[in-house]
Amino acid sequence: MYFTYSKKKLLLGAESDNFLVIENRGLGYRVKFLLKDFKSDGINNIVSYGGQRLFEELPGSKSQKRNGMKTGTWLIMVRPCIFIARFIPIS
Repeated sequence: MYFTYSKKKLLLGAESDNFLVIENRGLGYRVKFLLKDFKSDGINNIVSYGGQRLFEELPGSKSQKRNGMKTGTWLIMVRPCIFIARFIPIS
């Protein structure tokens, strides 16, 4: 990943050439995200991003798959900015 930060503008940027891979074996899913453009504007409180995402089910019990699909769908389809922001350190 590549990061840029403007202290004066409170603007954090990030991009990646490779997929970020986040795997949750407990809930039975893997997420791959190719981050092409991420911006966090600390003055206007705006977060934007662009990229490609892929959701994969992992082998597991029916219960794990059901919980993983519910959680994974919510994370990826409804709240992707929060999900991705959790993995980008802001200092």
